[in-house]
Amino acid sequence: MNDIIFPLSSKRENINKTRKDKYQFGYRSDKKRNKNEPAKLFLFNQKINNLLLIIIFIINNFIKEYQLKFAEVYSSNITIKIKETGIQKIFFDGETCHSTRPKFPYPDEVYINDEIQNNISAQYNFTKEDNVIKLVWYESRENWGCLFKYCDKITEIDFSEFDFSKSIEGNMMFFRCKSLTSLNINDFGKVKLKDGGSFFRDTISMTSLNLSNFDMSEVTDIGWMFAGSTSLTSLDLSCLHSNSITVYVTHIFWNCSNLEYINLNNTKFRIKNDSMFMSTKKKFCNL
Repeated sequence: MNDIIFPLSSKRENINKTRKDKYQFGYRSDKKRNKNEPAKLFLFNQKINNLLLIIIFIINNFIKEYQLKFAEVYSSNITIKIKETGIQKIFFDGETCHSTRPKFPYPDEVYINDEIQNNISAQYNFTKEDNVIKLVWYESRENWGCLFKYCDKITEIDFSEFDFSKSIEGNMMFFRCKSLTSLNINDFGKVKLKDGGSFFRDTISMTSLNLSNFDMSEVTDIGWMFAGSTSLTSLDLSCLHSNSITVYVTHIFWNCSNLEYINLNNTKFRIKNDSMFMSTKKKFCNL
């Protein structure tokens, strides 16, 4: 059999093609490679990494400024007033109401008399007699239990800029707010309350409450809700229409010594504990 002989030019073309394919991804096609090439490639990658870090830093700062700029629109804001000097608690220190309940979130921003505070704390030393404090949360939450627990120097609370779009856990929310004389709950919007245990307990200066904006269709616990509110003279609970199997109501009006009128007209709930009217005058109860 005769051997097949390839032309020399064809062999050279194949060799050149193989060499081209081998070095087409950034390598030199000739045998003499530049010794400084790896160092240059390293410097190039380092510059790219530094550029990416700068871009990430700029984006993070932009997001932070955006949050601060639009906090007034998208956040939950509460404004409180304290007419007292010295060290005063403005919100609870984040401890749990009960061991099984989560802590409520600390504010993202705190303003005292229009000055932002660098270090957020539950209490501050006030030098003025009239102080306005603004608490800002960037997100809407569900758990607000113990929010103002033991804050006995707060005189006014404004919820007009607060986001109540979610159902709230409000256990002990205003527990022992002894200086709180009134609460304009009409500013709340529709409040869907899931847990109202000890909600207004020991608010001894509170003379009246309007709960018409409360949605209690999911509430399971209103035990001790108004207990110790010795200045309350009347109360309208016609909003109480719970779909729960039973509602815990023990001692709900305990020691409401001046409570003379309670409107439970058209209410619908099944009582789990019937010691509702202990230590009350109960002169007139509209059922």
